[in-house]
Amino acid sequence: MKIVFREMPDMQNTGERKLYPTVFHAPTIPHDTFVDLMAKQTQMSRTAIEGVFIELGNVLNQYLANGHAVKINHLGTFDVALGMAEGVKAEKLGGARCNTRDVQIKGIKFLPDVEWLRSLRGQVHFDRVDTIPIKKVTTTVEERLQKALAYLAENAFLTVQEYARCTGLSHTRANQELNAFCEDPESGIRSRGQHSHKVYVKS
Repeated sequence: MKIVFREMPDMQNTGERKLYPTVFHAPTIPHDTFVDLMAKQTQMSRTAIEGVFIELGNVLNQYLANGHAVKINHLGTFDVALGMAEGVKAEKLGGARCNTRDVQIKGIKFLPDVEWLRSLRGQVHFDRVDTIPIKKVTTTVEERLQKALAYLAENAFLTVQEYARCTGLSHTRANQELNAFCEDPESGIRSRGQHSHKVYVKS
């Protein structure tokens, strides 16, 4: 596995420049290729494997929707992550109570099986390929918002990756800033889709 060391923002203003390892990702394995690999590994048919994946999703949905966490041996435990609906502010202690329809499932939490994680650690070999210092961002939040709106005036949607590239922000900070724009009804930006398919459009 190839890794790079990236400089991270000094959130506590200690003055120290710290580097942390991140994966230098190889190309993503598409679903069809993964099914082919599974078929070759298990001698099962592609149809059978596809059926297992579909039913796995169906059964997970059924039990996660009823408040269960689901543990699958050799894989891990799945659970839901909740949050407020788009445009709805978090409830304040002692303030007005939010309606349950203002709550949404924001994502799926996954805790890997301990033995699987231990096995993966035993198989991996790291190769360091680069060190990436953090880029100093000199623009203000308002200037970056205007840059995002200008981009959306010419394009149908904006991704976190593109916003990070345009602004010089880290992927994490770009994601946080775009989500903050979505929570402000006057920003002119809202999100569409979820998880890896989430994009940002003009409101």
